Amino acid sequence: MRLISLNIWGAQVYEPLMAFLKLHAPDTDIFCFQEIFNNAPGVPIQREVLARSRPQCFPELQQELSNFKGYFRVTQDNDESLALFVRNTIRVLE
Repeated sequence: MRLISLNIWGAQVYEPLMAFLKLHAPDTDIFCFQEIFNNAPGVPIQREVLARSRPQCFPELQQELSNFKGYFRVTQDNDESLALFVRNTIRVLE
């Protein structure tokens, strides 16, 4: 099993991130991302870094990682959050 954990910094470096995912997705089972946004209604994003970030990076990553199930978790302060992408062939119990 191969797991990759990245702080994606709000996807500020988007094109290299997408290239990295395309390269590693075929042989990775789980991706763990920190500092990810999913600008859902009612979830304020309050940091200045948002001006340089991609506020919809979670759905964009879901599209790129189509062979994975995405799980998003808002952090306590409703700011930069966490996400897991687990390969569809892996059974998640909880």
